[in-house]
Amino acid sequence: MNTPAYSRISPTAKVVAALRVFTDIPFSREIAMACHADEVLSKTLGLKAQDFLWAAPYMEIRYKSVDGLLGRFGCRNIVELAGGLSPRGLIWSQDQEVTYLETDLPEILAEKQKIVTGILCGKPRKNLSWLSVNVVDNSSFQSIGSFFDNDPIAVVNEGLLMYLSREEQKLAARNIHHLLTERGGIWITPDVMPLEQLEGMIRMNPTLVETMRTFSVIVGRDIRSNFFSTLEEAERFFMEIGFKITRWSQREVVPRLSSPDRASIDTNKINALLDLGQVWAMQTAR
Repeated sequence: MNTPAYSRISPTAKVVAALRVFTDIPFSREIAMACHADEVLSKTLGLKAQDFLWAAPYMEIRYKSVDGLLGRFGCRNIVELAGGLSPRGLIWSQDQEVTYLETDLPEILAEKQKIVTGILCGKPRKNLSWLSVNVVDNSSFQSIGSFFDNDPIAVVNEGLLMYLSREEQKLAARNIHHLLTERGGIWITPDVMPLEQLEGMIRMNPTLVETMRTFSVIVGRDIRSNFFSTLEEAERFFMEIGFKITRWSQREVVPRLSSPDRASIDTNKINALLDLGQVWAMQTAR
């Protein structure tokens, strides 16, 4: 696989970082400032974060739904795929019983490691590590297991699958399935959104069309074509790879959001949008 082609996806992490500032997720402001997220948002979309605030609750519930399931399943070995500028590793590694591995492509991973080192004042944590991994590349993926003890592993990703073609999604899912078959554990992701749900979001917020068009240009990929047509198609795809699926409504997992108050957003305008989101937990037959 050609890594430079995938590296075009990495700047989107800074857009998400700019929006996390409007939440109560720890370290969000420090990370956004360190990576100059507002500047990237302005150059990338021609917008300021304040012009994009409708997406802040969506980003918040997406993030917190993953954390919610990590807590429910009592995960102690965690690997985050394509972690971008997520603060999740910083937060979870505060618990010394957790072993956390952050992965991404080399450039964004090096920037993230530098930011985290700054936040920690140069004091590394033995239970927080970084590894360069391309999720569709089996050879780099295989080294993940060596960072953990023999206990099961929780694999998490957020905002990744929409940037991968169906064949790339299959490669990534097979890599994850192989890891979990060997080690046991669970794959937690909010990324499975059928096209029918996306169209519902567009009806409620037509500006999403232009946003997706802009992101497609940035990453050099037709994002819309990467969505599954229906929920049934998505379930069939992952079941054929060998996963057992449990789905939750994100609203069920995350009962309260901070961003509507922080960003002065009318909740009546976003409730229906947030009701569409799901977070999936997938396990193998092991």
